[in-house]
Amino acid sequence: MTATATIFNKDSRLLREIPDGTVDMVVTSPPFNISHRYRTYHDSLDYDDFENLYANVIASISRVLKADGYFIVDIADMIVMAHRIIYGAEFIRERALTAGLELLCAFPYIAVEGYDERMESSISRDDTAKKFHSSCEQLLFFGKPMASRDVVENIHTEPVYRYSLQRDTAFWPENLVRDLLAPFPLKDKVLLDPFMGSGTIGRMVMEQGGRFIGYDIDRETLKTYRWI
Repeated sequence: MTATATIFNKDSRLLREIPDGTVDMVVTSPPFNISHRYRTYHDSLDYDDFENLYANVIASISRVLKADGYFIVDIADMIVMAHRIIYGAEFIRERALTAGLELLCAFPYIAVEGYDERMESSISRDDTAKKFHSSCEQLLFFGKPMASRDVVENIHTEPVYRYSLQRDTAFWPENLVRDLLAPFPLKDKVLLDPFMGSGTIGRMVMEQGGRFIGYDIDRETLKTYRWI
């Protein structure tokens, strides 16, 4: 297998294009539903749609993962929307367990922007929607039944990660991605990101000789990729 990338500009709830049990690893940061307006996608769903999005995507992730595959997800600590509080890690864990994925470990961290100590959107508000999210996030590591638990011992994360001042609205800190992927040999492996944003995950997977499959519903974001 050679390093390749396959990109789909569409909703990733069902992952119809991916056969069962063919993906080695999924790494993603799904929408936090904070009323952020991306280029062509407005991140604002009511609770039922929000729950449907996560439940369907996680079930599809479990379907396409190999029996020894891993699922790593970055989620906001807390999301508040119209009379409802969602605790991100608990919300993800419940749906992952339903889909047959076991929580291996979790790490909290804070994202800051640039080189001052200013929080990256410490509170992002929309007075009409009455929702916000904190800049505190968690990294959750799940595994299929045959996934090696030993890999958890080799995971190292920091309490604080910094974004570039030049980043766009959907960008992972590169040092965070390196820490996440470090314990996993990616050469000739298939890695999926169903909410690929700026494609940081995909670029780094291909640099290591892996195959990347990405989905993004935001059409304009696809025009920003420089690594495909």
